[in-house]
Amino acid sequence: MKMRTLSIRTPLHRESIMKGLFPVSLIVCICWGAGCQSRTSSVSTGPFPRTNEVSGWAMVGETRTFTADNLYEYIDGAADKFTRAGFEHVQTTDYRFQNTVDATADVYTMKTPEAAGLVFDEESSPDSQALELGDRAQISEGTLLFTHGRFYVKVVAFGNSPGIAGGLKTLGRAIESRLAGSQ
Repeated sequence: MKMRTLSIRTPLHRESIMKGLFPVSLIVCICWGAGCQSRTSSVSTGPFPRTNEVSGWAMVGETRTFTADNLYEYIDGAADKFTRAGFEHVQTTDYRFQNTVDATADVYTMKTPEAAGLVFDEESSPDSQALELGDRAQISEGTLLFTHGRFYVKVVAFGNSPGIAGGLKTLGRAIESRLAGSQ
């Protein structure tokens, strides 16, 4: 059986086909671009406040999500601890405080409030100070931990700055408020 191929034999045929394809291509590009634009503009930051929603804090980059299948890519040495406790997924985003200190905020969604409490207990530090935030909270030098229902939240500042402890508390309260609104 001989296969036939379509060939355009004359410049006139090529030109008429190209003229017919151009409007179709243009429409496809416009529709695709509009779809991309609407998806980008409606992207939610989930539990994370946007830049300037919390005084002194600017969101840096995109929010990332990791599941049990790829958690090791984010927290290689501690992934097993989370999955054993009842981990579902984590959302994480980076911040900068007063344009001087970088920080990372993680919101771990666990299967139950008890699972969130297990991880909180395991990551707690005896040198930390209790804090009224969520169900349980503590703050130590540069680290804020708390639970809210089945969420375990960890905010870590990488450096020191005047007001960083107060800044961590303020950011933590804003995250808790968003978590409370999402339930």
